[in-house]
Amino acid sequence: MSVDKVLKALFFLVVIATVSNIGLKLRDVPEVMNGKESLLYYSNNLSFSLDGDVLFSEDYHTINYRLFLNQKSHTSRKIYGEPKGLYFSYYTQFYDKGLIQFTDFTFPDGELSRSHITEIEAHNLRRISEEKLQVIHKEGKVVCFTKLLDGGVKCHVRRQ
Repeated sequence: MSVDKVLKALFFLVVIATVSNIGLKLRDVPEVMNGKESLLYYSNNLSFSLDGDVLFSEDYHTINYRLFLNQKSHTSRKIYGEPKGLYFSYYTQFYDKGLIQFTDFTFPDGELSRSHITEIEAHNLRRISEEKLQVIHKEGKVVCFTKLLDGGVKCHVRRQ
């Protein structure tokens, strides 16, 4: 008798935990994805070094989002004047509609080249296994965010 009661209580707790998890996932559905599972974002960037060098780059971000069974998102970066671009993938998770977390960075080469990325970003990507962004502005196809680690502000334009 008591084993049946314990099993029923455990089953009830599992159901509550599952429903709570689904509720939290639904609450955190990102506004920047406009109800789609995959969107392409574009940005062009100017970076300045202390030596006075100016670095111009273009980024294409394919952001993938699903409520469950997430798949990797991808970024391609082309720095003008460099013969080879940079490509990496990562998992994207959204929290509280304005907080974005990237985890599990994967680089095909296995290493980062300093010539393909700014010094600050290279330091951050070598050191961390995750990165958090806070959406600070969204209007139409434009999304602006700040990186919580280094405080930089970037804006992306949705291409789809």
